[in-house]
Amino acid sequence: MAPDYDEVVARICHYFDDVLAFVDRAVRPGMRLLDLGCGTGLNTRHLPPEVEVVGLDLSAAMLRAARRSRAGTQTRVHDLNEPLPARLGTFDVVLAVACLEFCRDLPALCARIGRALKPGGTALLTVPHRERGDGEASALSKVFPDLTWHLFTQRQARAAIAAAGLQPRGGTLIQGWTVRPGRRVVRYALWRAIRAA
Repeated sequence: MAPDYDEVVARICHYFDDVLAFVDRAVRPGMRLLDLGCGTGLNTRHLPPEVEVVGLDLSAAMLRAARRSRAGTQTRVHDLNEPLPARLGTFDVVLAVACLEFCRDLPALCARIGRALKPGGTALLTVPHRERGDGEASALSKVFPDLTWHLFTQRQARAAIAAAGLQPRGGTLIQGWTVRPGRRVVRYALWRAIRAA
């Protein structure tokens, strides 16, 4: 869906203003930012060239779009369920936005994020929220039955972040995305994960 991704996201997603507000507060020139599941680079394309952006995604087509949307963005095909390449180094900011639906092991991913953050660094995670009465991924699986989706309770997310040696902040529930007008498919918990200085 790379060619239509930005248009689709604009129509059905409702949390990107929150993400962009975080990016604008957290990122300054000279910083390094890691964008996990970066897609087309929607969250970082507005950043100045003095910010080093590294985008990882499973889709080569998405990564091509990310490179076109912001000169200087470095990209690499990568499955977020696998360890991060050590040669990437550490980062001031890590984003994990609109990708954790595909995370099989949230504690393991949070541990990788923790190791990727510099002391004092901050991550933003949009964790797909498991509603009371949901199966692990019932709401999303009904819409996209050919994909395996993962949802997490707020308690699971907080525990995963804390177990990674990070300080969990927030956990505010926000509207995720809808497929039909007025129909909420899934909510997200917006978490900041801070590595102590």
